[in-house]
Amino acid sequence: NKFHEAKLWPNPSDESFRINPGHDNLYLIKIFDINGRMIKEESAVNETIIMVNEMENGLYLVELHDTESKMISYSKIIVQHK
Repeated sequence: NKFHEAKLWPNPSDESFRINPGHDNLYLIKIFDINGRMIKEESAVNETIIMVNEMENGLYLVELHDTESKMISYSKIIVQHK
């Protein structure tokens, strides 16, 4: 697996955002706040929707990991509620 940046949109996000990992394999999504605390963890295959309506406004780090726990993508998302 090569390291790449997954597609995340919309960014900034209000209620939810989509992740397209660029492959069809099972992967794990980990979302961290700027202090390094894990806020959310989900597994998915293909494109998926992540709900952020209960997260506070701010910058978050989104990591995608393969089934062997290797990080395959690292992105940033801004949550900005209207």
